Amino acid sequence: MVIYAYLLWVAVLRVSGCDADGEALWRLLLGVAPAAALAAGLVGLTRPISEVHELLRWGRLPLLLLLPLSLAGIWPTFERVTVSGLAICGPGPAPIWQAWWAPLQLLALTAVIVIAWRRSAASR
Repeated sequence: MVIYAYLLWVAVLRVSGCDADGEALWRLLLGVAPAAALAAGLVGLTRPISEVHELLRWGRLPLLLLLPLSLAGIWPTFERVTVSGLAICGPGPAPIWQAWWAPLQLLALTAVIVIAWRRSAASR
């Protein structure tokens, strides 16, 4: 569920925009990304429980369907902030954490997909 929540959050982040605190949700995702990668690593622990592991193996297919939506949430931020140097919320220059936000999310997203896919397919 952590992995799905992460992918959905990243997918809808651009649509949700900025809140009163500015980039609170964006900063929160910097912490959720490693948690999702950790959760992906824990998928392999379900191998002794074959019924659960089989459900998780089938659960990776919807993950692939969420992937393009998540990438569509990260890519505009990569272009705006990392490439152009603009802030996530507002017209000013981007702080350093914002410049690294999209590359770190792409790295985390790749790690989540690769780890979860390998761990769920390992018991075949």
